[in-house]
Amino acid sequence: MPVGPDRLPWPTVPAAAGCLVVRRAGPPDDWPTLLVTMPFMDVDRPSIQVGLLKEIGTAHGFPVRTLHANLDFAARIGPDRYRLLSEHRGRMLGDWLFSRAAFGDAAPDPAGAMLADIAVDFTYLGESLDDVRRMLLKIRDDDVPAYLDDLLAARRGWKSPCRTCRRVP
Repeated sequence: MPVGPDRLPWPTVPAAAGCLVVRRAGPPDDWPTLLVTMPFMDVDRPSIQVGLLKEIGTAHGFPVRTLHANLDFAARIGPDRYRLLSEHRGRMLGDWLFSRAAFGDAAPDPAGAMLADIAVDFTYLGESLDDVRRMLLKIRDDDVPAYLDDLLAARRGWKSPCRTCRRVP
């Protein structure tokens, strides 16, 4: 559904062919930008998209930072295990691993019951089904929250461009 100019939270001006051009309030250095490479992106190849976007933003005067959060997560759970999990195609394992940290008890599977159905998809990890269940629960319940806490702690004091967002204390 298209969003009309009257519903956008920033000033716009009409442009050719019915497009909108966003008019920034203030100079570009008032708009710090953070580009994030999230888990489960490849740890062996940098994101060309993030690199290009950083250079484009910087060339236009924006203070742009990059955060390779995928590398931090790989370091926490181990690069070999990370690679195996990131190569998985099929069920949305990454979403499940981060769901509890994002939604708490409102997560779609707070007890981890889904593992009874999907653990067999991960036998390529070279462990028994029980070991796979324990490993995935440990990543979800221990590693992900610790990873996110460390990620936030390392970024305290970063200036947020959003006036309505909660700043990291």
